[in-house]
Amino acid sequence: MSLVEPFTIEAVLAAVRQAARGKTLSADTRDFLLAMPSSAIALHRELCDGSYRPGVFRSFQITDPKPRLISAAPFRDRVVHHALISELESLFERAMLPNSWGCRRGKGTHKAVHAVQQMVRSNKYALRMDVRHFFETLDHEVLVRLLFRRIKSPSQLALAKVFATQVVPGSAHGKGVAIGNLTSQHFANLYLSPLDRHIVSGLRCKSYARYMDDLVLLGDNAAQLWEWACAIDMFARNRLQLTMKHAVTSVTPVHAGIPFLGFRIYPGTMRLDSARTWRFLKRYRSFVRLDARGGINDHVEARCRSLLSWVAMANTWHWRKSVN
Repeated sequence: MSLVEPFTIEAVLAAVRQAARGKTLSADTRDFLLAMPSSAIALHRELCDGSYRPGVFRSFQITDPKPRLISAAPFRDRVVHHALISELESLFERAMLPNSWGCRRGKGTHKAVHAVQQMVRSNKYALRMDVRHFFETLDHEVLVRLLFRRIKSPSQLALAKVFATQVVPGSAHGKGVAIGNLTSQHFANLYLSPLDRHIVSGLRCKSYARYMDDLVLLGDNAAQLWEWACAIDMFARNRLQLTMKHAVTSVTPVHAGIPFLGFRIYPGTMRLDSARTWRFLKRYRSFVRLDARGGINDHVEARCRSLLSWVAMANTWHWRKSVN
C-alpha cells in the first residue's frame, strides 16, 4: 500500500461515528470506542504506513428472506469501509446509469418499484432476470479492473483492492465479496454497471431497471425480450464471469403482475408477495412483543416505522388495519 495517506484523521473519526450509528455495540465495537481517540489514531497510522490488514470475518447463516452466509467484518474494518466509500462513492456514481436503483443516494427500493410501475403502464411484456449467487461469484480480476478504471489515487486503489480480493467464507478462490459489508454493496453495484450500458446502449432497451442483481426489462414484443435474455446471459458469462439464474428468467404480460423487490407490480396497483407478507407479520409481532416488555427504544421505533413504510407502498391498507 502506498505511503501517501488514503484519507485524513478527520475522515477516520467521521467514519467511526458512521460505523457505530444505530448498531448494537458488540465487544470489539465497545473496545474500539472506549479507547478513542487513540484507537482511531492507531488505525489511521496503519493506513498511512501500509501496515493495515483486515481482520477475520465473523460468519453466520440467516434464513430470512432466503438462506445466506453473512460474513461480518470487525468494527475497525467497518470504520475503514466507511472512510473508503466516503471517498469513492462519487467516483462510482459517475459509472452508474439512472436505471440502477440500489445502494445509491437518492435512489432505493421505494423509487425503484414506482419507476418499474411507470414502465409497466406503457409496455405489454416484462422480462425478469436474476444473477445466480451474485455476491458469492463476483470475479476478483474483473472487479479489480473496474476499480482500476475509476480510482486514480494509488493509496485508495490499493486499499480497495485489499477488500475486493479478500478471501470470503463460502466462495471459491478468486471469487466473491462478503455479504453485508458496505464496500461489498458498492463494489457489486459497480460490477454490473457494464451490463447496464450493454442493455441500454447495446440492446437499446428503453424501459429497464436494476436493483443490485435483480433486472427488469420491458417492451411490447415478447420474442424480442427473449432475444435480449439470451444476449444478457452471454454478456454476463463472457464479460463478467457470472451466471444468470435460469429458473427465474421469464417473460410475462404486465397485466399478470411483475415480481420485483418483494412486490407484485401491476399497472394500477402493487401487492406484497406471500413471502414478504409473512416476513412482515413475523417482524411486526416481534416489535409488539418487545413493546409489551417495554423494550422499544428510538432505534427499534425507527426500524418499525421503516417496516410500515415499506409495506405501505403496496395496496395493503385494509390488511394493515386488520393486523392492528
